Amino acid sequence: MSMVQPTSRLSVTQDGGYTRIEVPARRPFFIILFLTFWLCLWTVGGLAALAGLFDGTGDATGNLFSAIWLCVWAFGWIYTAISLAWMGFGTDTLWIGSSQIGRKLSVGALSKSYEYDVTHAKRTWFKEQPIGSTSAAPWSGNSVVMSYGGRQVKFANGVDETEAQIILDTLTSIAGIPQK
Repeated sequence: MSMVQPTSRLSVTQDGGYTRIEVPARRPFFIILFLTFWLCLWTVGGLAALAGLFDGTGDATGNLFSAIWLCVWAFGWIYTAISLAWMGFGTDTLWIGSSQIGRKLSVGALSKSYEYDVTHAKRTWFKEQPIGSTSAAPWSGNSVVMSYGGRQVKFANGVDETEAQIILDTLTSIAGIPQK
């Protein structure tokens, strides 16, 4: 009998005066497979509609409908491509210090950073996605939430309760932010 080793998606390291927690995006195999297949078919359909728009055989009403449909097509294509990129290469990195929290969302070479002053953070908690929710969007799912000023800030989307507790304990012990 082999012993099952405990594993975690989180990577917790000390980086100067900060504790760095790296949370890779969830990589649901069947959703990635389905969205890749769907995106290929969606691309073919959009290119066919684009070719039909410029071939000169349609009337004004048909061309208007095609132009509007292509706008919706482009939105769907971009949304799906971003979702796939996040699931394949996305990371949510937190830097937690005694006076500041930093967050960096990155997908490959693209990234967006945020900084939060700990004095405006009131409390943190784990927010569980309701059972039966079917959203596969990369920004949905369970998360760690921080009450910051007059709004809520979500971190680490897609974490389970145990992973969230590691982040919450780190926020409490280093930055002094109480848990709900």
